Amino acid sequence: MTITHDISDCKEKEEILQLREAHFKILFENVPDAMVIIDAESGKFVDANAKAVKLFGLERKDLIGIGPLDISPPFQPDGRASEEMIHEKIQELLSEHPKPFEWVHFHASGRDILCEIRHIKLPIPERKLYCAMAIDITERRRAENELTQYKHIIESTNNPVGLVDRSYIYRYVNEPYCQALNRPFREIIGHSVPELFGRNIFETVMEPHYKRCFAGEIVDYQAWFDFPGWGRRYMDVRYYPFRETDGQVTAVVTNVHDITKIKLLEMKLKESEERFRAFMDHNPASIYIKDENDRHIYGNAEAFRSVAKTADEFIGSTTVELFPPQVADRLIKLDRKVLKGGIPRIVEEWRNTENGDARWRRDIKFPIKLESGKKLLGGIAIDITEIKLSEQKLRNALQEIEKLKHMLEQENIYLREEIDLHHNHEEIIGKSAPVFKMLDIAEQVAETDATVLILGETGTGKELLANEIHRLSKRKDRTMITVNCAALPATLIESELFGREKGAYTGAMSRQIGRFEIADGSTLFLDEIGELPLELQAKLLRVLQEGQFERLGSPRTISVNVRIIASTNRDLTTATREGRFREDLYYRLNVFSITVPPLRERTRDLPLLIWSFVKKFEKSMGKTIHKIPPKSLDALKQYSWPGNIRELKNVVENAMIISQDKILKITPPVDRPTNVQKNLKLEDVERNHIREVLKKASWRVSGKNGAAELLGLKPTTLESRMKKLGIKRPK
Repeated sequence: MTITHDISDCKEKEEILQLREAHFKILFENVPDAMVIIDAESGKFVDANAKAVKLFGLERKDLIGIGPLDISPPFQPDGRASEEMIHEKIQELLSEHPKPFEWVHFHASGRDILCEIRHIKLPIPERKLYCAMAIDITERRRAENELTQYKHIIESTNNPVGLVDRSYIYRYVNEPYCQALNRPFREIIGHSVPELFGRNIFETVMEPHYKRCFAGEIVDYQAWFDFPGWGRRYMDVRYYPFRETDGQVTAVVTNVHDITKIKLLEMKLKESEERFRAFMDHNPASIYIKDENDRHIYGNAEAFRSVAKTADEFIGSTTVELFPPQVADRLIKLDRKVLKGGIPRIVEEWRNTENGDARWRRDIKFPIKLESGKKLLGGIAIDITEIKLSEQKLRNALQEIEKLKHMLEQENIYLREEIDLHHNHEEIIGKSAPVFKMLDIAEQVAETDATVLILGETGTGKELLANEIHRLSKRKDRTMITVNCAALPATLIESELFGREKGAYTGAMSRQIGRFEIADGSTLFLDEIGELPLELQAKLLRVLQEGQFERLGSPRTISVNVRIIASTNRDLTTATREGRFREDLYYRLNVFSITVPPLRERTRDLPLLIWSFVKKFEKSMGKTIHKIPPKSLDALKQYSWPGNIRELKNVVENAMIISQDKILKITPPVDRPTNVQKNLKLEDVERNHIREVLKKASWRVSGKNGAAELLGLKPTTLESRMKKLGIKRPK
């Protein structure tokens, strides 16, 4: 018996199924992401594509039969156990929309791989299988973290910073960029550069530089921009290529720095140079400058014409090459005298008769000393032919010389332009070499937290220098705290420095915070440190070494971060040797010392200082001073100024009071008596001098014409000195 079944339909379904499996296999192997098939009941891999093999670093045969937990750490980045998360995700498969999640796997090399996982349940009734797709996001996460760090840095800068893509669309800007454009963040992001800056400036100024940067070049250029929020500014613009991991430039980072002030200064300097050049080239006198080797390095148009040379021929030429031997020899000898003596000289009338030149000349030669120490010689050759030919012209020439003399007497008027009149006299004023040297040293130490010891005579401006060091330091945002160690009684200075608790001693009715606590994070200036009582020096040493102290009446230790600047007019080395100052404290304070030069060593600054005081007193006295005779300035420069700048201020004020016209007649003080006994100790000399000044002031310490003012000291400092030297008013 034969039984026959029609299986055509089954055969067709089997072929369809095989076709679908083939299609799935092709898709499974060629998707761009790693893909694995997992048995939900056993939790093991049953298949993996080539991308998964590459992602995990294992062969396909090694993957099949193990599960996700075998190539994962016990815990995931969020702190949850890996096994717990696996079970949770399998349960999510029962829902229609399982959520993607992040998972850390091990690579065969041992490194961690952060993946984004998406999983779906496979529609196979006879087995519970699900497909998981893994995307390696390790590098993306690292880049996101770096971007977060960079964003923090960018947001902290004052420069406008932005990110522009290849379509010139803003993808990011920081707050200063928003301020410059006067737009909120949301009105910039997604908008184009031409839209915000204008099509014209974009195409003519910005676009060519953007194209260079998109080509991979770092670009730097300067240009004027009109910012809605900042107005017209001259900016230093820098473009940096922003590259993806594959090296492609996808955006440009813009960093903009405002250099308007520098540009305006350059423009003013250029205008000044042009005015100077125009003045010199239209000056009828021959004006020239020579170096130490007698070679001309500058000349005006008249100088070229007078010797019949072009500019190229004149520059680099010597006197011997321009004049006959007899004339050249005479001029060179005079040049050497001027350079050696350092003073100007006038050459008597001369003319170059050897070549038939009938013109008479008079040379004014003067030395020029540069800050570098290099010496040059300047000269002005005046044609005085007409003066020689006519007595009337001679009288006119003498009048011109008198006019020049008058101009020289008033030359200090121009010094007023060198003083910044927006600053008061309390700032450091001076252009002399000692002042520049002092400020250069101060700038070097200001940026550090090193302890600074300022040395100098009374009245030289030690406190001003301390303020300048603090202003240039990293602590400048907080106020510098000052303590005058000579102005406070010994019984109070400890509580003033370190504070006290209520009831710490008789009369301590309240709690007081000391100056060290107030100065925490800032600078504490200890003026007149040499007057600090010996018993307090040990406590100060501890604060300097450890940054710790206790308030009076309190056992609690307080820690502070204070930068110390100290000053004194005393010889601490001698005081240390005599036991009046602790040696260990001296070495702790003398980490970095700066000496403020006395006024007698910086007499070049006298005109600047005097005019600064004049401007101050003009406002308070309602007077106007136009000039100071040069003879007065010369006399002031000869005075020794024992009271330094304080004494100079008093002298200027006195002269302003008695001045009746617009010319300030100022004379130096009468030198103090010198008939003192010889072989006296320093304290004896100081005691005798203070007594003499007190007698002169009728024993009045403070106030107008008081002893403190005459000595150039603060009243509190003088009272402290009197107490220390045992000076008492006679009954």
